[in-house]
Amino acid sequence: MNQLIQEAKNIIFDLGAVIINITPETVVNAFKSAYKGDFELKYTRLVASGIFEDYEIEKVNSTEFLTTIYEALERQVNMEEIEIIWNKMLLDIPKKRIEILQKQKEIKNTFLCSNTNEIHIDVINKYIKDEFQINELEPLFHKVYLSYKLGVRKPNPEIFQLILDENKLIPADTLFIDDSAEHIATANKLGIKTIHLTGGLTLETLFTT
Repeated sequence: MNQLIQEAKNIIFDLGAVIINITPETVVNAFKSAYKGDFELKYTRLVASGIFEDYEIEKVNSTEFLTTIYEALERQVNMEEIEIIWNKMLLDIPKKRIEILQKQKEIKNTFLCSNTNEIHIDVINKYIKDEFQINELEPLFHKVYLSYKLGVRKPNPEIFQLILDENKLIPADTLFIDDSAEHIATANKLGIKTIHLTGGLTLETLFTT
């Protein structure tokens, strides 16, 4: 097992691409198929508008988010289909990762810190209940921090500081595992130890070698 993991008293886990497998490109490809027009241009404009980040801090709610995309795509794709496509990026959670989270919660203080949104969390919670008979994400950690409920998202240092302060954590005793270099950099600046999950590295390989 990684030495950083062994030494850490507290572990903060990211969600997407760390716990749940995701393929964001699947969403883009599905919209390209559904929309009869230049989706690349539409997507570029949507990104520039900040709608995706705004949704992750619930500056806009789910209905407003779906409506914005509906209007941007000239009402060619209905709201229900937009939601279905939006969820296509969410894949599976290997059982081994659930077992890792359960084990780590027994021996360390564990937290989830995710940039996410209401629609995705509803789908993930349903998946966890159906697949593992666990009602939602919360029982897998001591505390869960979701951007859309907090109104702040990574890499803003405020979200990391909130976790440290609320739980009286010492940064040097705390490990953050994430797939984003930008998020890792912010945590490092606060003195939090980090593991950048990239290059084929997974929770399974981290916790079993």
